[in-house]
Amino acid sequence: MSSVVLFGALGTTQAEPLRVDWQVHGGCPGADSFWSALAERSERARRAEDDEAAKQVSIEIVKLKKGSVGRVSIDGTESRTIAGATCLEVIDALAIVTALSLEPGEPPPMPAPRATSLPPPPLVEEPAERSFVAASGPKSWRWGVGVGVGAFFTENIGGVVTTPLSLEYTNGVTLRLGFSRGTSDVVRSAGGPGGRFTWTTGRLDVCVPRGRSKIDLLPCLGLESGALQGEPVDVVHPQDSVRFWLAAHASARVAVNLIGPVDLELEGGVAFALSRPEFVVDPNFPIYEPSPLVFHMRSGPVVHFQ
Repeated sequence: MSSVVLFGALGTTQAEPLRVDWQVHGGCPGADSFWSALAERSERARRAEDDEAAKQVSIEIVKLKKGSVGRVSIDGTESRTIAGATCLEVIDALAIVTALSLEPGEPPPMPAPRATSLPPPPLVEEPAERSFVAASGPKSWRWGVGVGVGAFFTENIGGVVTTPLSLEYTNGVTLRLGFSRGTSDVVRSAGGPGGRFTWTTGRLDVCVPRGRSKIDLLPCLGLESGALQGEPVDVVHPQDSVRFWLAAHASARVAVNLIGPVDLELEGGVAFALSRPEFVVDPNFPIYEPSPLVFHMRSGPVVHFQ
């Protein structure tokens, strides 16, 4: 009788409380799959209650280009790393490692159930992606080169067509340096001689980028300056004159992504003249004085580089 009682006592298994820290990539089952696999292989483990002292089991599974790789560490001991064709295979293997670690005696050898162990390098360097780590955002900088056709409109002259070029740099905000050139038709004073005017303009914009969606709206502020050359027409002794001017401007751009790094932009805005040089043949024949407000527009492709 006593031998039977002793056999019964030795056959009693005391389940050890475990608490699992579960970090897996997208597409993996939840922690319940690990507990189910562990329960099939050992009666020596159970889930710990909320306030109960328990061993800490850390499990981490990440995605490789082909398959998954997982690591398990129990109470800070040296971790075991296992790879498999699927996440479920890795979970099954990690459950076996955990079950064997709870057996009495020396630590068990590494099992290889439908999986192979990986060499020592750190786990974070092996996977191609880690869904439980925030994905890196877009690069914080990019260059852009733009060309196109532009025009501006003044009260005295009307519309003037320009050929703008631009170079931009984006890092938090967009800085764009632009150049354009345009020539007006002949402007005549009342009953007197006339002149033709050519604008050579340099422009600096500061814009707030809205990301890289299909359609973006960018508000901009900036300064523009340049040389305004007047060429007399129907004047007895013609002499060209060049004056410099300065203006502040506000504009808005609509950028539509055509393909990859290429956007098509449409921009419109208004410039506020800070200096307004006059052109006269003599005091009796004023030809041109710039308007205080000049409306401008531009359209053309912009190619971005990173």
